[in-house]
Amino acid sequence: MLGFASLGFGAKSGGINPAIPPVVNGAPDPDLLFIDPQTTTDLELGIKTTLLDNKLLFNANLFWARVKDYQAALLIFDTATGQIRQFISNVGVVESRGVETDIE
Repeated sequence: MLGFASLGFGAKSGGINPAIPPVVNGAPDPDLLFIDPQTTTDLELGIKTTLLDNKLLFNANLFWARVKDYQAALLIFDTATGQIRQFISNVGVVESRGVETDIE
């Protein structure tokens, strides 16, 4: 039997939107013009086993990931041009958690 644990951290840089956001009060909307950096924390715990004289393989792990300031595509109707435009925007916190198993 083998047990394992993993903790990881990551980041994706922020920046300026490649498309110019809609104008609000004569200037591009500052909430859409700049993109904040995205940060990630990931945790994983698991086991790997072989049982019954190597006839049964059982692996399992628990995982959890949290992304802060997640960067996602955002569609906005631009009233000035009458077009739908796409921007990158921070949409808050995204979490993923679950269990994986493998039996052979």
